[in-house]
Amino acid sequence: MHPFITICGDTVPTYLLCGVAGLAVSIFVAIRLLTRLHALRESFGCMLMSVPVILLGGRAFSALSLAIDQLVHTGAVELASVLTKGGIVYWGGLIAYVATVFLVCHVRKVATRPVFDVLAVCIPVFHSIARIGCYCAGCCYGIESDVFGLPYRTSSCEPIVPRIPVQLIEAAFESLLAMELFRRFNDRTQTDAFESNRSSLIESYFASYACFRFMIEFLRGDAIRGVYFGLSFSQYVSLFVLMAMTLRRHQRTRGHVAGIDSNRQCRSP
Repeated sequence: MHPFITICGDTVPTYLLCGVAGLAVSIFVAIRLLTRLHALRESFGCMLMSVPVILLGGRAFSALSLAIDQLVHTGAVELASVLTKGGIVYWGGLIAYVATVFLVCHVRKVATRPVFDVLAVCIPVFHSIARIGCYCAGCCYGIESDVFGLPYRTSSCEPIVPRIPVQLIEAAFESLLAMELFRRFNDRTQTDAFESNRSSLIESYFASYACFRFMIEFLRGDAIRGVYFGLSFSQYVSLFVLMAMTLRRHQRTRGHVAGIDSNRQCRSP
């Protein structure tokens, strides 16, 4: 645990530093990929102007999680504590950001498929670096384990105990996912398949991350995430996202089959 780092004599929160570094690297990757698609001028603005919504969405989901926790355990919600306590929930920031990019693209009449395929690569790049900040800050930590744990302290006043480094595990997963999505992105640019019936890469990211997040939550040890009926708040969100992605894929498959049948009828004498 290293919550602060000294740079040129100034003390900087490690979590903030990792977040800024992740954002900078993801912006660099986005610029390179959009340039390859000849869509930098029309698309980059839609992505960049939507960034502030990440904080709003993350805080909103945090407040919602705290409100549900209070409602379950006390039967009432203290609005003041809900709005002032808590942190930033990744799911909230992610969903709010993607939804905002979608709306901005439609308002500005920008094609969404290339934008979302680029975002599918950039988002895990950002999150993989930001999760390292979580490990250093002492948040989002794992359960105690003498077998798979690393020496870890959740705060300066807490003892060092072996905990599963779920933050580093998630950072590694996001890095591998980013590389896989980048490989698929390259395949699509070479075949010019952005407008095909295949699912967008952002849908693949949502589905893959939702599955991983649902499983890794069982190894989390921080109580602030909220656990209700055996599942955490993030696990319920992950299930909702998985159902939404499954429904989306089902609708696309039905539409694709209907299109094939229509073409066959048009060609038949």
